[in-house]
Amino acid sequence: MKTVKTVLISGASGAIGLACVNKFKLKGWRTICLTTCIRSEDGTRLEDENIQHRNNEIWVRFIIGDNNLSLLKKDLSSLLISDLDALVCCQATRQENHSSELLPIKYWNRVIDIDLTGTFQLNKLAAQLMMPRKCGRIINLSSIHAFQSFPLRVAYATAKAGIVGMTQALATEWGPYGITVNAIAPGYIASPRVEETFSKFPEAEKNVVGSTPTGKIGVPEDVADLVYYLASDEGSGHINGQTITIDGGRSKNCWWRLY
Repeated sequence: MKTVKTVLISGASGAIGLACVNKFKLKGWRTICLTTCIRSEDGTRLEDENIQHRNNEIWVRFIIGDNNLSLLKKDLSSLLISDLDALVCCQATRQENHSSELLPIKYWNRVIDIDLTGTFQLNKLAAQLMMPRKCGRIINLSSIHAFQSFPLRVAYATAKAGIVGMTQALATEWGPYGITVNAIAPGYIASPRVEETFSKFPEAEKNVVGSTPTGKIGVPEDVADLVYYLASDEGSGHINGQTITIDGGRSKNCWWRLY
């Protein structure tokens, strides 16, 4: 009888991805961590390694692409992983700061390929492993940019909005197989990228925090807690096709003054 559950987490070395890795590991899950670069525990890049074992974690070097998806299937097979309990898609890339009318198509394609197409590819792979058991949980990371955006983010906003639509469609298609598909749309979450933005634009941090009813930005663990709930037996198998926002209520705030 199976006792240890298995989760596959993409973008595992990012702030939210790593928080998810730690959450599932704490709960005793076997965690398959996808990253573009394998690192040692002290942070050193290990250029020649494709798979690394760390206690109950398995780190796998993976770069989005059709051919690489086939390689990922082989890697999972070599790890004797024939079924999967949960998939968490956290991979994302930032858009270069070009005006939309001047945005080179290669930058558009890169964001769409990694954020949207890559998420779909991993969802497909997970469904193939989950369908025989008629059970599984898929959680995709969208963004508040799917619903609210600002200039110079057209590719990113499009990709994240696409994840919302894709999640809804797959939820209706795979629900009869016992697979739920949900998305989470974080607002501002503490990370090196957000800290870099706030260091360049101090007024931005003041405005973001000031327009958030809870009076703070989120932390990666806020997202990881919800991810785990949706993936675990503690969560409801009847939550399906939903996109849940985590932003301290900022997207619901119509009040023009800062708190």
